[in-house]
Amino acid sequence: MLHSAKGQDKGKHIDLILVIDEQISQSISGVKIIVRNGDSTKTLEPLYYPGNLTFNEGELDLLTDKSTTSIFLEFRTAVYKPKDEYRFYKIEMKKQWLADYYNIIKIYNLNNKKYQNQFDAPKNGDKYVYELASPSNSFLIIRKKPVR
Repeated sequence: MLHSAKGQDKGKHIDLILVIDEQISQSISGVKIIVRNGDSTKTLEPLYYPGNLTFNEGELDLLTDKSTTSIFLEFRTAVYKPKDEYRFYKIEMKKQWLADYYNIIKIYNLNNKKYQNQFDAPKNGDKYVYELASPSNSFLIIRKKPVR
């Protein structure tokens, strides 16, 4: 749900939690929202901390505008084990998610054997799958059947 941000002048926020490999991620950086309106594309750089995605004045209006055709959330996380690396994510968001009280996006990295055995890889070549939990727009990825 869109709210006036506490402690922010003329800003608004979305209640959003990003869970990566079953952990609330605290190392999110480079957050961008890519908004497409017909032939034009605009990049927003909201502030994210666990549970909150805060926008500048007027930016949320762009997300919910009738002419907006697609919205993507892009970000990266730092991973330090077994080696230091960044992982990049691009999640397509739907306008109706913005009207919900909260959204929890659960991401599973297919580089992790635990998740390779649970999920099929996406056909677009991504090395992750994601699910959404919210009061009215939840969806789950189908798990593979256990091998017996």
